Amino acid sequence: MSQGFQSQLGIDTVSPVTRGYEFENCQITKAGTIIGVIGDPEQAIFGFLDASPTYFHSFSLADHRTYTMAANRRSTRAIVDLLNRVRTDGLQQNHFRTDVGVSPIVYTGSLTESLAHAKQCVPPGTPMLVLARKHATVAQARLGATGYSTDPWAVLREAQEERERFLMHVAVAVDLAQRSIFDVAVHRLVQGLSSRHGFRKPIAFDGSVDMTMRRSVALMILEHLLAKHQELLAQTALDFYNTLFAYLPICLEGMSLPAVRNGKFRDAASAVRYHDLFHSLNSPDETRLIRTVHQAKGSEASAVFVVLDDSQVDHILNPVVNDEEQRITYVALSRAQDHLFVFCTTAGRLPDFATFAMTTHEIGVASVTGPARRRTRPRATG
Repeated sequence: MSQGFQSQLGIDTVSPVTRGYEFENCQITKAGTIIGVIGDPEQAIFGFLDASPTYFHSFSLADHRTYTMAANRRSTRAIVDLLNRVRTDGLQQNHFRTDVGVSPIVYTGSLTESLAHAKQCVPPGTPMLVLARKHATVAQARLGATGYSTDPWAVLREAQEERERFLMHVAVAVDLAQRSIFDVAVHRLVQGLSSRHGFRKPIAFDGSVDMTMRRSVALMILEHLLAKHQELLAQTALDFYNTLFAYLPICLEGMSLPAVRNGKFRDAASAVRYHDLFHSLNSPDETRLIRTVHQAKGSEASAVFVVLDDSQVDHILNPVVNDEEQRITYVALSRAQDHLFVFCTTAGRLPDFATFAMTTHEIGVASVTGPARRRTRPRATG
């Protein structure tokens, strides 16, 4: 250590490592290192990793100093007001930003239509972070973001997963190429259809392969489908498959696809339009912005859309003290900078949300925003 320099250790966590006694006799403490523990106990949501607000509150070292940052720099006043009602630790955050912003909006009804409506409420091009507690709800939200209530890819997958996976690799590559991300499109198609060991099923090819051959096939498929894209949009998934069935032997001598005969896949592919397959794809960016709350920890976005199940609604309406699920909902809501949207499944709870100065929408019907209701203290668990 150079003369006149004092080392510092910063810890941003509420994990067991913040228990003060673990530092009392360690070498970094004896060497005079300045230790800083920074965090928000209300955002302790990794209980499965033994994280707990208790460790943060009980942290203590000799002559340590405590500082409180009571100003919220991220969110508008309207969002901070809601967060202050949802917090259960008694801390009331001040508004650092002077703009009031728009009131948070609550939806019920169709998740697909709610997402579409929310996107119309923000300036064009504004990224929207969509959050849910469970992976199953995230999958539902990703489907809702496409505008489809039923996943057309799932119809094909149920009939025959191998062919569905093949068609999806091709469609994703075409989508990327359509958006002028051609290098990525070729790379994705090469990796999706082949490996260094050979072409993946359902493609049949007995010869040896190298990267030049794999890229050549991918390029030829992309060029052919881009030229036929508008024509395919008016056809079925079966036509899409048969187009590839006819073209692959031209790409490489000895290469083929199995013909589609009578059966589940033929029935399913005849019933699904290529247009629906193509437009139900989530782009990588859209998929990245739809995630679980735990995956979004540390993130923020101008617009945030939070999907709540029935049990989570009371985390806003009737907050519970010392409850990790309550804190998970708080973390989700606190990611929002300018626009906050909440989706709940029970229409009967909308009047309760309105009393919190939140605009409420049952798809197609908007209710009037009511006055804010102040809560003096959170409801304690029994």
